Amino acid sequence: MADKGHFLLLMKGAVPWNQWRQEHTEVQPDLCGIDLTNANLRGADLTKADLRWTDLTKADLTEANLTEAFLAEANLIMTNLSKANLTKTDLLRASLFGADLRGAVLRKANLTEADLYEADLRGADLRETNYIKANFYGTKLIGAIFSDADVVHKDD
Repeated sequence: MADKGHFLLLMKGAVPWNQWRQEHTEVQPDLCGIDLTNANLRGADLTKADLRWTDLTKADLTEANLTEAFLAEANLIMTNLSKANLTKTDLLRASLFGADLRGAVLRKANLTEADLYEADLRGADLRETNYIKANFYGTKLIGAIFSDADVVHKDD
């Protein structure tokens, strides 16, 4: 269950949110399952935030820091994640339909079963990323870096 205080603070904008994060580095924000449709989160520090099942449709997360965030099964349809840091982020079964990930860093991220249909990953860093069973149909991949990525389906 999301922490209402975290949600209300985030809605004030990235500047007060980031200041609070710097003062409370030990807190792992709980924003699980909330509606952040069209939210302006540009440059927000969402490191290690719990955003599972969150609706971020058409949100602006340009240059946001989502390092080690939990976005499993999140809705990121048409979300702007350009130049965002998604290092070690869990995007298991996340919907990134039409998302803008140009220049984003997704190193060591988990994109297992993620839907990246028509997403824009031009210039994105996907080194050491796991995207087993991910949907890349219609995705723009020019200049994306895929070295050491795990794309092979493994049977248990």
